[in-house]
Amino acid sequence: MTLEVENLTQFFAYGDQGHHAAHDLARSPKLSASTITHIVRASTADSLVEAGRELLNTPITNVFADAWLTRRDLKRFADPNAYPPGQVNEYPLVAHEIALSRTPQVELVINGAPTGLMFDFELKLALEIKSVILKIQGGRIIGARVSDFRGSGSFSCADITLAERKTETFRLPGAVNFSPGVTIP
Repeated sequence: MTLEVENLTQFFAYGDQGHHAAHDLARSPKLSASTITHIVRASTADSLVEAGRELLNTPITNVFADAWLTRRDLKRFADPNAYPPGQVNEYPLVAHEIALSRTPQVELVINGAPTGLMFDFELKLALEIKSVILKIQGGRIIGARVSDFRGSGSFSCADITLAERKTETFRLPGAVNFSPGVTIP
């Protein structure tokens, strides 16, 4: 099966769950009437759901690249004497997992004025990849062929799950290109 996912919003099918998530957030104790007046409560929940959508606007390929750059065994490809800049090298990675955890905060702003009310989001993502062949040139990852993978994750705000997903095994359509490339530290 081919996974048509460009970013984390699509991975979680977040746009499909937004209305339900806003309703749950509007009823959350974190949006209590003592904190936010009833008039702006639903609007605040809608705004938080939209802020969540923006936070998830990370390309899935960036998640892959960020994880691969932490591998110590890739550092050798940054040496131009051992791997000349014009040479394209392929480097296979066997079965591995990629984990991502983020906890961004969003401040509620009303009519352009900060309110001081902060809302904590939590993103957890786990991807299991069977194998990858990285294309490396000039100390940069310039592409990858990713085999089958599957994933799971959750996205929440104010202790309310906004999106959750567990996938079957998928394959990305075609090769992944990182233009102009991701620099190996």
